[in-house]
Amino acid sequence: MSLSFYIYRAPEGTGPLTTWQGNLAQPQGTIEEVKTRISTLYPNIKWSQSTVTHFEYWSGLGRNRIDEPYLDLSVSTATMDQGDTSGQVYFVVGRKMPPSIMRTLMETLNLNHVCCVDAGVLVDPYAYTDEDPYYAKKAWPGP
Repeated sequence: MSLSFYIYRAPEGTGPLTTWQGNLAQPQGTIEEVKTRISTLYPNIKWSQSTVTHFEYWSGLGRNRIDEPYLDLSVSTATMDQGDTSGQVYFVVGRKMPPSIMRTLMETLNLNHVCCVDAGVLVDPYAYTDEDPYYAKKAWPGP
């Protein structure tokens, strides 16, 4: 099973995005702005656009060097409630993403949360390494 990790900026204490009643994530910029910042970090990433009725969706695949983790991520203008039409990206979504990539994306894009939506938990990418078999959960003051 491939886990999906949503990386985003939201107020502290909001908990995993799976607990939200609406979209609490803050915009990261347009699709082109976010793709450009990611492509600066990973110049060999190959982007492809998918046709989705209600929002713009791009997949990015690749790696810079053979000894680096393979990237499988996406950016889109989708929100939690599909109600936003601003053309902004709210989430970078990575599949099978090691914590080193999460940390790099968080620091470069000025993001502060990672949520494993499959488990409904916040992830702390600073509390484990790429060699660890399991991700580290992040505590939050929720129910």
